[in-house]
Order: sequence, then structure tokens, then C-alpha cells
Amino acid sequence: MAAAPIPLPACEINNNVPTLPAGFAYNAQNWLVMQTAVQEVQHVMEQTQIELANQLLLWLKTQLNEVLSLLVNRIHHEQLRLENLALNPLKVHARYTRGQILAGFAATTFVYQKPAREGVLVIEEQNIELLFVTLNKNEKQFSPTTMYHDYAINERLFHWQSQNSARPDRGKGLSYIQHKQTGKRVFLFVREQAKDEYGNTMGFVNFGEVEYISHHGSQPMSITWQLKTPIPNFMWQQAAKLAIG
Repeated sequence: MAAAPIPLPACEINNNVPTLPAGFAYNAQNWLVMQTAVQEVQHVMEQTQIELANQLLLWLKTQLNEVLSLLVNRIHHEQLRLENLALNPLKVHARYTRGQILAGFAATTFVYQKPAREGVLVIEEQNIELLFVTLNKNEKQFSPTTMYHDYAINERLFHWQSQNSARPDRGKGLSYIQHKQTGKRVFLFVREQAKDEYGNTMGFVNFGEVEYISHHGSQPMSITWQLKTPIPNFMWQQAAKLAIG
């Protein structure tokens, strides 16, 4: 029969129990603090990345909108022939010099050119009147009597100021009001300014035929014309901004 194990003294039992190294609890606490700090840093970095990504997307969206606006303005627009003017080569929304416009309406030859005073030209033999508008006027190129207030009301309506002598009860002013009854056709040609950034004379964009809608005032008269063809996109901003100054 095997002998019973001899019990160890209590002091020896305590000495044989493994003990934790000194400072273990302190190091463990520091490790937990550091782990929490790392997680917080990671969270901040993730949030920062999200914010940066959102800012980048917003910037890209803004840039894309600007590019799209520019491209829309450069889109090739349809250029239509003028109605019931088979021999006239001019097209709506195309840009022409004043001389080309007069030639298109057969109002000029090599030896004779009709004068276009105060932005209007009457071609009596065709019962046609041409209106020439410069949107951005300055005192160096226009006298105080020709600084007319012309602008687009919307894509179909255009505000135009007549010559200072025009009045609604007679003469030129009355002829505008009654132009449909008398069969007179009115055509509008518009340019942004007289000179471009290089000092060259700018041509006029053919806005096409217009019809009288309403008026107010006298000497000059403020007339609202309705366009048969909407204002082209590339001219809309310039033509409309003057309405609000």
C-alpha cells in the first residue's frame, strides 16, 4: 500500500504560487488607455476622410456645373432661314456685320448703302424695318440721346426703346403699333457691345422677326416685342442681365 503524501507547510505553499510581475496592473491600464486613444484617432481619421471626400465631391460638382454651363453655351444651335424671304441668305441666331445684314436684305450695293440712323433702318420698297441693338452701351461710343435701355424680358419677349422722337399717336411710333395691320415686318439684330476685347467691331446676332405686343411712354416709347424664335442660349445671359441693372 502506497504511503500517503506528506503535506507541505503553509509557508512553502504560498511561496510556490506564481506571482504577477511588478507594475503589471499599471502597464495593463496604460495599454487600455492607449488602445482607447488609438480607436479615437482612427474614428477622427475616418470622420476627416469622410469630410474631405464630401468637400471633394462638392468641389467636383461645382466644377462640373461650370463646365456644363460653358458647354451648353457652346452647343451648336439650329440656324433657321428667315420665313418668306427666299432670296435672303441670313439665318436666325447667326452673327453678321451690319454690312452683311444690309446686303442680305438687298438694302446695299457696291455704289449705294442705306444709312442706319439711331439703330433703325427702314427698307420702304420691301415694307421691312431692321432694329439694331447694342446691349452694353458706353458714353464713348453712344451719345446721351442714343443710350437706349434695351434688354430681354424672357426668352420670347424683348424690351426696346424707340428713337427719342417716336410717339404712339403718330409717325414712327404709330407705325410700330400698327405694323401687323400695315403688313410691315420688323427684324431684330442684337450684339453684346460695340467692340470685343481686342477692339474689333462686333457683329449682330440675328434674333429674327418680332411682333408688337405692348408699349408705354412717349418720346421715347418703350416697346415690348415678341420674338418668333426664342433667344439663343449663348445670348440669353447678356440680353437679360440688363433688365435688373
